Amino acid sequence: MARKKRQGTRMTDAAARKIRAALKESAAQVINDLIEVGPGWSGEFMENWYVEKDGRQYRDLRNFSISIKDIRKGKSSIYIGNSTPYATQAMDLEPF
Repeated sequence: MARKKRQGTRMTDAAARKIRAALKESAAQVINDLIEVGPGWSGEFMENWYVEKDGRQYRDLRNFSISIKDIRKGKSSIYIGNSTPYATQAMDLEPF
């Protein structure tokens, strides 16, 4: 008996590129929103946001990219953080 081939299960390159662009744009928007609503007395906190993917930090999102292969595998998660020593206090995650 011949095995049926599954149709339409592979993501196209165009769809993966759109997902990659949307992820990068979303990360930039989240960081811009965090800068706007976060503390900004000296500017140090708001200038230290970054995106992390696979253990690598990107402060300049022009250098940030995710491979189409990772998107197809569903490995497109990122972390947005702040590298200041007092970040957890500034984000009210721990007391002063």
